[in-house]
Amino acid sequence: MDANVKQRILEELTVKCGDCNSPLIIVTITENNESRAKKGLKPMITKFQATCAKCNSHSFETKVFCGTTCVQPGSPKIEVGDMDCEVLDNGIIFTKVNTKLI
Repeated sequence: MDANVKQRILEELTVKCGDCNSPLIIVTITENNESRAKKGLKPMITKFQATCAKCNSHSFETKVFCGTTCVQPGSPKIEVGDMDCEVLDNGIIFTKVNTKLI
């Protein structure tokens, strides 16, 4: 990964399948909500769940991330597919990520 990009990573979590333990996606926080507020942006509060391309199961729901997030494949054999987002009653953005085998 490019050194300049690496400096912007505040936190990173590999999300794995709840059944076969395959790495599915990597969730990265690149900006916290304090920094977003200084730019006049609303806070982002997000959690994720990913489907497994290998066994058709899914991950457990992740912890809640506060700030700007990005998602990338958890393995060179995985591709991030469709994403479905829902805003829950408590304001958390719940993002379901589908993965595909390459």
